[in-house]
Amino acid sequence: MTTEQWRKVRKSFEEALELGHSARAEFLATKFDGDDQVRTQVIQMLSDHEVAADFLERPLGVNASAVALADESRLAAGRMIGPYRIVREIGRGGMSVVYLAERADDAYRKQVAVKLLWPGLMTGEIERRFRQERRILARLDHPNIARLLDGGVTEDGCQYVVMEYVEGEPIKEFCDSRKHSITERL
Repeated sequence: MTTEQWRKVRKSFEEALELGHSARAEFLATKFDGDDQVRTQVIQMLSDHEVAADFLERPLGVNASAVALADESRLAAGRMIGPYRIVREIGRGGMSVVYLAERADDAYRKQVAVKLLWPGLMTGEIERRFRQERRILARLDHPNIARLLDGGVTEDGCQYVVMEYVEGEPIKEFCDSRKHSITERL
């Protein structure tokens, strides 16, 4: 990489950090005038930054393309996944994004949480872990654990699970607001 390319990488990386995630995806798609080497380096640096910033929340092996696709994985309200209509995003993590959805066929009406594996993570190991999570959830039966209701694969090949929707506060916010100790959090 030339000195000039490195300057572009550094400047573009710093600009991208200042943007929100949705603006960042557009920035990465349009910024580099065909200089794929610079674009690839910036994406890798953003990926490394994301992993370093929240390494406990993100599994090992998340690659640059997954980070770049994370914002593109956001589904618009009204999009269908099986018989479920997306209402809004309610959370995201290292492997997936979770949406509030509602059953939209004539079988019944119910709000659910749909967890969708990020498209950029469709590797054999990640898919295996996601299927394993689905099997474990299917066996759990406890009043304090959200129940698995459904699961499958979207038309574009993304795995998903549908779980009972439980309205509430994220556990980190719950613990922080109550100033729980490490022992209480565990």
